[in-house]
Amino acid sequence: MKFIFGPIRSKRLGNSLGIDIVPFGTCTLDCIYCQVHKTRIKTITRNSFFELEQLNEELDLVLKKNDNLDYVTFSGSGEPTLNRDIGKIISMIKNKTNTPIAVITNGSLLHFDEVLEDLKEVDLIMPSLDAPSEDLFKRINRPHIDLDLKKLIRGLDLLGKSFTGNIFLEIMLLKEINDFEFCLSEFSKILSRLKFDKLFLNTVVRPPLETNICKSLTKGELKRITKYFKPLGIPIVVANPSKIQKRTMFAARDSKI
Repeated sequence: MKFIFGPIRSKRLGNSLGIDIVPFGTCTLDCIYCQVHKTRIKTITRNSFFELEQLNEELDLVLKKNDNLDYVTFSGSGEPTLNRDIGKIISMIKNKTNTPIAVITNGSLLHFDEVLEDLKEVDLIMPSLDAPSEDLFKRINRPHIDLDLKKLIRGLDLLGKSFTGNIFLEIMLLKEINDFEFCLSEFSKILSRLKFDKLFLNTVVRPPLETNICKSLTKGELKRITKYFKPLGIPIVVANPSKIQKRTMFAARDSKI
């Protein structure tokens, strides 16, 4: 399969069928903790990367074989909202199955109205916020030159105000980088201004891009961090690093379902 991988058992999404719709390593960021690969093409320009007919054929084949899916999930080896056909693809999937659709995104393009419009039909959006300051945003996420933290936060705010589905926000916490008390307090202040349904606190487990920089937190440390976010009054899910399967979870372009 060129575009579809899985299904994969996920703590967050259950039995999830993955769809990867951007060329390998095409992203708006180059995060130090990335489990896939160093970003090869860093861009904020949205493109049509392929003809939709092949994906349509793959969907027909795979959905016939998998009738117990919890989600069809856009994720994989780059930022899915860079594909300007994602709205068309979402509609294509909606016409084939009643399975809920999720989009895992770094959130960096949500400040564009066209991106929000493309995602309006999905059931769940899972954006990320890994830094409470511009300096940390540049250090952790290494964004495209035309992106900054204000744009990312504005996009999250617009999403919360316009999207009618569920929003699960994730923070990737890195030991001795963004887990300090002042960082967590700033995170909490930012999140208090945003609308979302659930918070996931994660840490690096699978081999990251920068192995000499990224250190993981224990489950106990993550649990202690929840105190900073409990005043938000939303469900908080803490990762259990010891139980996360340590393997790369991106689309194997030539794998078979």
